[in-house]
Amino acid sequence: MYKRFDVDDKPRSFSGVSSIDETLRKVESSGGKVTEPKMAVPGIGWSAFVTDPEGNIQGVFQEDTAAQ
Repeated sequence: MYKRFDVDDKPRSFSGVSSIDETLRKVESSGGKVTEPKMAVPGIGWSAFVTDPEGNIQGVFQEDTAAQ
């Protein structure tokens, strides 16, 4: 079960992408928003959260062991 920390808090899933930078550009050019910018998960990769034009939140993740 997912514990909500806020009334609007919802479970989030992640999709693996080959290029997080390219994905974030495509999201914005398609009318979506980057809601949490690209951040390093040291030694594992890069993650970010985006919101599509309908308000759905999705995480994106790119593997990169050099991420710091």
